[in-house]
Amino acid sequence: GTGTLTINNSDAQHCLFVLVPFADLSVARANSSKVDKTQQQELELAEIMLSRAWEIQKLMQYDEPSPWYYPIAATLGKVQIMLGRYEDAAGIFREGLFRWPRSVHLVVGLNEALRRGGEGEEQQLDENYLKKVFSYNDTVIFLDWL
Repeated sequence: GTGTLTINNSDAQHCLFVLVPFADLSVARANSSKVDKTQQQELELAEIMLSRAWEIQKLMQYDEPSPWYYPIAATLGKVQIMLGRYEDAAGIFREGLFRWPRSVHLVVGLNEALRRGGEGEEQQLDENYLKKVFSYNDTVIFLDWL
């Protein structure tokens, strides 16, 4: 029959435990202000692994508490920003916000992707929207996250 494709959360977690740690380590090693050739290659591999992880996470069955807490979409978007793929990053942040509309990490990431990717003209999210999202959260955002 036709239906929504899902994956068993336990199987998904096993896949994510393989994909995410390497990608996260690559992001941590890269300096976001100046990426050398080796870091560029690591970030490109991290982007591939995080893209696969994001696809797996979207197939996971909803559960409380969440079976996976690591912010895959936010980290994937950050990697894409570091690689200069601002439009791709904005798309990932928007897709994540569709699932988690109050995620400060996704909102800040989208704002940064729009700001950096503006063609000559800076684009950013509406300040009132940003204030509203931050009013929902007690999350601390460190500026070096992006």
